[in-house]
Amino acid sequence: MLEHIHTMSVSFADRYNRFRIEFLDEFSAYNMGIRTVRTEGDECLRKVCKPVKSVSLRTRILIEDMFDTMYESGGVGLAAPQIGVLKRIVVMDTDDNQH
Repeated sequence: MLEHIHTMSVSFADRYNRFRIEFLDEFSAYNMGIRTVRTEGDECLRKVCKPVKSVSLRTRILIEDMFDTMYESGGVGLAAPQIGVLKRIVVMDTDDNQH
């Protein structure tokens, strides 16, 4: 279901906003928002992460939190282990616009 979002020729911000509207807005009460970013030396950053076999509601909320955390910290990319989650998930903003 998410594949169609990634193949569209629209800006990253448009894809992200569509993702939020389609999947997350009705579950906003569960949104945890900004997460703490782990820094160099944290053991979590050296552990092997588990693959994501399916995209559940919990995974979608995690992805939204990762985007929120990434934008709040001024970054352009964030991997799940950087917020203490040992899953193979990464988010990034390749759009030229400043957020």
